[in-house]
Amino acid sequence: MASPLDFIGRDRDMARLQRHLDTVTEDGRGQLLSIRGRRQAGKSRLVTEFADWTGLPQLFFTGARLAQARAELARFELEAASSSLPGASRFDGRGQRRLDPGAAEVRLRDHRPRPDLRASARQGD
Repeated sequence: MASPLDFIGRDRDMARLQRHLDTVTEDGRGQLLSIRGRRQAGKSRLVTEFADWTGLPQLFFTGARLAQARAELARFELEAASSSLPGASRFDGRGQRRLDPGAAEVRLRDHRPRPDLRASARQGD
């Protein structure tokens, strides 16, 4: 797989995402990260490329505007069931979760960032 720095024109964005991942990895506390931009600017592709490159378990879901809540939940659960998240098979996609409390815990502290992005991330924007 190519380096994320080969994702042409997005090396600053990839380095910024790496800095956010490093922060979560170091302190173990999750963060909400909002990515904004014009339509068709590549926001989803950026997130997908970064997530694929890190090798971390992931679930990428885009909700539909004006959708019925029950239908969206079922669609989310289908996506979760086919994701790389630990415990993904516990989702059945019918709006009924089969999760035990504390079932699938991802330990980000065990994740080691790729060295080629760490150097870029430290340089800043």
